Amino acid sequence: MDDLEKRFEHDMIETVYRTTGRETGYWAAYFLRAVRRHGGVGAARRLLAAKGVSKGLMTLREKGRLDLAMETLVLRPDYAALFTDDERAIAARRLAHVEAADHPADPSGAPGHPHPNPLPHRGRGDPANRSPRHVSGREGRVRGASADVRETPCR
Repeated sequence: MDDLEKRFEHDMIETVYRTTGRETGYWAAYFLRAVRRHGGVGAARRLLAAKGVSKGLMTLREKGRLDLAMETLVLRPDYAALFTDDERAIAARRLAHVEAADHPADPSGAPGHPHPNPLPHRGRGDPANRSPRHVSGREGRVRGASADVRETPCR
């Protein structure tokens, strides 16, 4: 790992992880694990290769701190040599996408207003990705719950 990669990894941990945690209360444990496992550049490339907008980027948008996003770090001119033009374009598109979602324009041309759910989240923790719980029978088991959980029907 050369000096530029070491600096980038340091900034990924200090800026994207620690500063974000201290200033917003959002501690991205999976992000830190990825940086430690794959290195700063490797983790950034993996995140850029993933489809969609990450939960972390959405959280930073909601907190008004896109300046702390990994995508912002990738776009810094001093780190341009570490990433391809395509990777930098993905980072720029994602930032532009979430910034535009912050203030979508009204079709009438009126100034934008926050949309209640402008972009889909992705990730295992998202309630939309959880399987539904079903009750079967009169006093059936709740599928998707532990074996000792039962529900009794209302009468």
